[in-house]
Amino acid sequence: MRSTKAYWRLLVCLPILGAVYGCGGGDSSSSSGPTGTATPTPAPATISLTNVGPSFYVDDTEIKLKIGPATAGGDPITATSLSLSSDLQGQIADNLTPDTAINFRLNDGAHKLTLTGDFGANGTASATLDILVLPRHAPIPETAKRAGQSDRRVPVVVVTYIPTEDGVNLDTSVADYNVIPADWSDKKVQSIIDYSTTLSVRSAFMLTEMSRFRGHKDNTQPYLGYEVVDHIIYYKPYPQKDYPRDPSQKIFDYKAALGGISAQRLVENEGVKEFWLMTYFAGDDVKLWESNMASPTTGDISNSDRAQDDLPIYANTYIVYGNNYHRTQAEAVHNHGHQIEAMLDYLDLRANGLHDLFWGSFVGWPSFPSGSMTPGSCGWTHSPPYTNENYGYLNGSQVQSNCEDWHPDGTGATTLVSANYMDSLGYNWPGGNPPQKVESNFYIWWGQNIPGKNNNVKYGGRELNNWWELLNDWDDTSSSSKLLYK
Repeated sequence: MRSTKAYWRLLVCLPILGAVYGCGGGDSSSSSGPTGTATPTPAPATISLTNVGPSFYVDDTEIKLKIGPATAGGDPITATSLSLSSDLQGQIADNLTPDTAINFRLNDGAHKLTLTGDFGANGTASATLDILVLPRHAPIPETAKRAGQSDRRVPVVVVTYIPTEDGVNLDTSVADYNVIPADWSDKKVQSIIDYSTTLSVRSAFMLTEMSRFRGHKDNTQPYLGYEVVDHIIYYKPYPQKDYPRDPSQKIFDYKAALGGISAQRLVENEGVKEFWLMTYFAGDDVKLWESNMASPTTGDISNSDRAQDDLPIYANTYIVYGNNYHRTQAEAVHNHGHQIEAMLDYLDLRANGLHDLFWGSFVGWPSFPSGSMTPGSCGWTHSPPYTNENYGYLNGSQVQSNCEDWHPDGTGATTLVSANYMDSLGYNWPGGNPPQKVESNFYIWWGQNIPGKNNNVKYGGRELNNWWELLNDWDDTSSSSKLLYK
């Protein structure tokens, strides 16, 4: 049977008007307030950060992010402060608001963004997001700027197209050509950018060296100084359109490409004379001319189909070269060689309707365009002077050539030339000897024997003009009706 004392303790343990009596121990006692009630701990804050734009960005486009709602225990909360920072650039924005979109720009690089908020009693919360930003303009090394010691500066803009889905790897579903240089055998976007820069450096070097009249003998100043003034990169397939002359084929859309880089301003206001396309090779079904000219004075004189409406016509002549990064500087300058041939032949024909001076005498192909070249003069882009074999740069023949002392009447002294001779030429290549050195040295040597500044070479009693000046100042050459000789 329960004792009387225990019975009374049970009664006073009941709450009466909000107070509890006699429950603390053996003796009854009173309290001035409630006891044993725990203050609830606020739920922790959470917030999110999401990329609502493409998988990668370019530094001239806006980053598009979404800040998610801030919540605690499923309930919305407000932020005392909310800011965004980058591990590469520091603070990006502050005084942000949850559940909003945010647009801004970042420098190129692989950024880790951190969104950090203070939510008062709910504590702090953060969210991170990786964002890749690629450069629109590649850095231009000093070795791609060759104008310093020349008579005439030749400004060049390089435009590289690299299709990629993730900004890291080449999209081989688009660029599937299987010739891949060692420089970008990893098929990484950055490796291709670096290789395009290397090709630009070597090409600028070669073309500048070519304008040193007989510079293989002495340190003659180059007449032309090539300078890359911009290197623009697009991370997508190059623009194409239907080829008007064959509906089954596509052609590079020159107007779309040039319109996208404000080419008219570059040509007319900044004096740009050449655009060097650096692209993947898309096969024979897509035409990309080795060279293509737009001229207000002569029309298209180039190694193309010479359509007069595929390029926009500006106040000054300019030339677009179609190079690809599956190849080397040799193929890039090979394209220039054919352009030089086209322009010099145009001037030769303008004199008397014959191909006699350039093709007939300088190259050594009197029957051009029929028949074949006779070794012993200077040769042409496809054949060095020691062979008439197409692309025979490594041909083992040795031939006495008059090219280093070329005179149109054939009276110049001869030199024994061969592939080994071309290999021995001591050109000061930037970065060391390149691949396809023999072929590349031949192009430089060939250019150095083109009549240049102060050449003192006579043709029928008339002094030859500086052919490099004729080529470089094409609009003046045309409007003044200049020829290969004075």
